[in-house]
Amino acid sequence: MTGHSGLTYKEAVDSELRARNRLDGIPDALRKPLLLLMQLTRRTSITAARDDIFPFVKQHFFVEEEVMAAVGSDDRYVRVNAY
Repeated sequence: MTGHSGLTYKEAVDSELRARNRLDGIPDALRKPLLLLMQLTRRTSITAARDDIFPFVKQHFFVEEEVMAAVGSDDRYVRVNAY
């Protein structure tokens, strides 16, 4: 998953586990859209794919994504359901 080369088996396993732990921090609402975008990219490393996908994700909302919104002078938590 990480695309690192020249590692021992233990280093490779540790690297993959660290990557999986970082992925566990992604909110459920974004997990499916991000995985779909990862499938569509032709990049072979997470870093290169991230650099391609981040600008797109930054500009779009996704179904069931949780967002913070400022309405008037009060900040409040808003759940966006874009169907």
